[in-house]
Amino acid sequence: MELELLTIKSNNVLRKALENLNKSGLATLFVVDENDLLVGILTDGSIRRSLLSNFSLDGIVLDVMITEFISFPVNTDNAVILGAINDKVKVIPLVDEHNRLVDYASINKIRRISIAAPVLAGNELAYVTDCIKTNWISSQGKYVRLFEDLFSQHHKDYPALAVSN
Repeated sequence: MELELLTIKSNNVLRKALENLNKSGLATLFVVDENDLLVGILTDGSIRRSLLSNFSLDGIVLDVMITEFISFPVNTDNAVILGAINDKVKVIPLVDEHNRLVDYASINKIRRISIAAPVLAGNELAYVTDCIKTNWISSQGKYVRLFEDLFSQHHKDYPALAVSN
């Protein structure tokens, strides 16, 4: 999702914030100042609470934004980020060394870095290519049978059956 849609200037009105929230569906906006430095967050809940307190839709974001929030440097390890996500903290802004928003993390989006990258250093790429060329990319084929045989031999001739899940 584009960061521009998730970012709002602190001097904007709540009506604009609601429009952005409606478009993004994330339920959180990142509030930046005139220098694009991250200064707060705004959630659908914080807007709802302000409206219930008779705050106007034409009121300024700066007056209702949350200023005590968690943010991390963009190079923070995923394990640290995951450890900070919980029932109350669902989205975490990731900033550069100047506190400018660079990205965000959530349980569904951990900076678009795959958790387990494939290692194709040996014959793996050749084997995968062979499977694709021969149309055996499911739960059957010579590599599945070979795996079952080797697994069975390794485990003292216990029968082995590979499954897709």
